[in-house]
Amino acid sequence: MGSEAALRWRFQAGGRIASAPTVGPDGTVYFGSDDNHLYALTPDGKLVWRCRTDGQVCCSPVVAEDGTIFFGSLDGSLYKLAPDGTILWRFQTGGWVRSSPKVGPDGAVYFGSNDHYLYAVSPAGECIWRFRTGGQVHSSPEIGPDGVVYVGSDDCCLYALESSNLKWVFKAGGKIRSSPVIGPNGCIYFGSDDGCLYALDRRGSLLWRFPTRNWISSAPAVGPDGTVYVGSWDCCLYAVSPNGKMRWVIRTRGPIQSSPVLTEDGVLYFGSTDAHLYAVTRNGERLWVYKTGGRIVAAPAVGPDGTVYVGSFDGHMHAVTNEGRLKWTYQTHSWAATNKPRVRIVTSIFVGSFDGNLYCVAPDGGVRWRFTTGGRIHSSCAAGPRGELYLCSFDGNLYCLGNDGSVLWSFAADGPLVAAPLCVSSGIVYAGSWSGHIYSLGLEGNLRWRYLVGGRVSCGPGARGDGTVFVGSEDGCFRAIRFDGSAGFKVQSGGPVRTTPAFGEDGTAYFGSDDGCVYAVAPHGAVLWMVKTGGPVRSSPVVGPSGSVLFGSDDGNLYIVDPDGSVKSMIRVSAPIRSTPKLLANGLICFGSEDEHLYCADEDGAIHLKFKASGPIRSSPAVGPNNAVYFGSVDGRLYAINPNGNLLWYLQTAGSIEASPVVVTVTVEEEEIVFLSPSQLQHH
Repeated sequence: MGSEAALRWRFQAGGRIASAPTVGPDGTVYFGSDDNHLYALTPDGKLVWRCRTDGQVCCSPVVAEDGTIFFGSLDGSLYKLAPDGTILWRFQTGGWVRSSPKVGPDGAVYFGSNDHYLYAVSPAGECIWRFRTGGQVHSSPEIGPDGVVYVGSDDCCLYALESSNLKWVFKAGGKIRSSPVIGPNGCIYFGSDDGCLYALDRRGSLLWRFPTRNWISSAPAVGPDGTVYVGSWDCCLYAVSPNGKMRWVIRTRGPIQSSPVLTEDGVLYFGSTDAHLYAVTRNGERLWVYKTGGRIVAAPAVGPDGTVYVGSFDGHMHAVTNEGRLKWTYQTHSWAATNKPRVRIVTSIFVGSFDGNLYCVAPDGGVRWRFTTGGRIHSSCAAGPRGELYLCSFDGNLYCLGNDGSVLWSFAADGPLVAAPLCVSSGIVYAGSWSGHIYSLGLEGNLRWRYLVGGRVSCGPGARGDGTVFVGSEDGCFRAIRFDGSAGFKVQSGGPVRTTPAFGEDGTAYFGSDDGCVYAVAPHGAVLWMVKTGGPVRSSPVVGPSGSVLFGSDDGNLYIVDPDGSVKSMIRVSAPIRSTPKLLANGLICFGSEDEHLYCADEDGAIHLKFKASGPIRSSPAVGPNNAVYFGSVDGRLYAINPNGNLLWYLQTAGSIEASPVVVTVTVEEEEIVFLSPSQLQHH
């Protein structure tokens, strides 16, 4: 695997680093972070300054000849900074700016935005021209020696522009988020979400395309001999000859989003989402591998002294040498007392309502913010590995939100989305639609695949550790879909399936059906047993610590079933139970009923707590700080009660709450916390 590299220093930012660093002429290292800042460090890792924006900084900054710095932010702005970090101007676009800017020979700055435009901005911050593409522009532009500007778009097109005039356009088979690169022969190289590396001549004619097995979102690098190096989401870095033939390939353990960097001495550096930085020769021989604490998605940079700088999702900027020595380590707490805002642990309760809003609520009931969609919200949101939130709406959109309620991206499905999304630890998101499709999306909202089932999807999917996704649909089927989107097994029940599956430690999947049964399905698809109840089962099952399966039925019973399928006990109430039960730390089972009550009971059926709401309770309860219990009701209220069943507060919304609340705890900068008290929200 090659030798281990030594660390010169590392700098800890306040968030993930998805921005490629840029090294200035004097050795200053510039990079952005998800904590909304652009940082400037000395070559030995000391903080020079940091500039705060109103959004995450994901693109690579560029340093102009006069020492000024240009970069974009997810607040939708392009910034120009003085060398001392002072903001000289800010140019606002209509969408996030992920595209790294490029400075032309005349000083004009070119960059793309999620508002679909490529912009040309003067050194004074005035718009010279803008060109509208058919999709979001994540790709960074490239400028040819003749002044032609090349840029890709999510509309699958690569554009060649002379000023604002279209010279030609080339249509690929997928979105173009890869930045184009011009080789020494004048050819233009870029990758696409169709998994291909393309080579075009200056007239936009296709010379060749090289297929990989997954998307290419990184920019290629071209060697002096014309060899093209490019990484793919199939976990491989490829070396491709000038005529489009593979020379060699290196496999890593994660998708490669990082663009490779080739030095004059023939060393190729690139990162992988397996958290490693790789150094290889131009012949494909591994020199060394350096491990960080998180995914690497941005390109490294090489300083004048050969130091390699790379950012990671561990929140650190790493300076790496292969000389085998540690120079020093720098962490942000050393300057926190004077420069860094105070941080604190913040818990929020997120709940959606039929009024179309997702509410972010403090534990005391105050509304921090709300996000408005174009349709009812039937289901819970899902928290992602980066602190983001995923939300489905009846308007047909899956939204990815920051923890401040800002939209990071959205995906339009083919029909209403009423089921809760699922986000797995790798960051892949799954959602089902009333159109009958299951969607698999990547970290940036890009479609991995979609799978058509035989009926509407009204329940959330579940996933097993091997990446297999399980989902029920209203055609009565429970399906397994493999990680690549191919079909697995199918189990037919006697009625629509409207429950999210649960899984035992042995991989057994459990789901309920409107035929009144709960099914236990082995990992290979065989039905192990089924338990028949007296009514439809729309309460999703949960698996207890002992392996018991708990679920409610429209017959008014909460069932506790042993792993072998025998009914251990039942808890009887006076109306259907569609709320998914919640197991509390004290061993009690908490659930709601159509009789407008929230219950806490033990496995023997004894009811320890009973709280009356003003409407049926279909929302599953959630537990927050001090063991407070949160749940919604068809009466439009989010309730908070203490462990004794006493009302702490309720929040009145303008629509039914059938979604289960989600409790999320994060560390945030105190100055960023904003509390809102909308007059139309009644807080008791």
